[in-house]
Amino acid sequence: VRGYIGTKTFGMIRAGYQTRSFADSTPGLASPVVDVSLEHRFTERTKLGWSYSRKDYVSVQFAREAYFSDLISLKLDQNIGSSDKWKAYVSASYEDLGYELRPGQTSARNDTSVRAGLGVTCQFTPWMSGSLGYEYENYASNLSSVVDYQANRITLRLAIGY
Repeated sequence: VRGYIGTKTFGMIRAGYQTRSFADSTPGLASPVVDVSLEHRFTERTKLGWSYSRKDYVSVQFAREAYFSDLISLKLDQNIGSSDKWKAYVSASYEDLGYELRPGQTSARNDTSVRAGLGVTCQFTPWMSGSLGYEYENYASNLSSVVDYQANRITLRLAIGY
């Protein structure tokens, strides 16, 4: 379902149910999956977006292990100048990753990721854009074998279409 709520707010909801099984008939995680988003335009030049998603994934670290992700994001976009070539953004997100309880474990693995970022984009031509951004991430896990970390990323991008 998607559509406008009033004249300045656009929303979308997608929902379903996902099940997994592995080749050796080991059952996987089964749970609802959801995507919800809202975007509000304060002016022609400023918009605020919010989204929530819940999805299932298969672990790349452990065989036959699935986990769910709950992700909440917020992003503010601002056009700069009169030509709309320049745009700035500020974003933040929180993700909770819950793993299935594995045989022999007394407590399930749970990871969290907190991100914040800001940047600027320039649309040089209809087929070329560039951006400069900064992102901070703090990743933590209750499993001692997973290394907690903090990352600071500076990204310079050039996109050319054909």
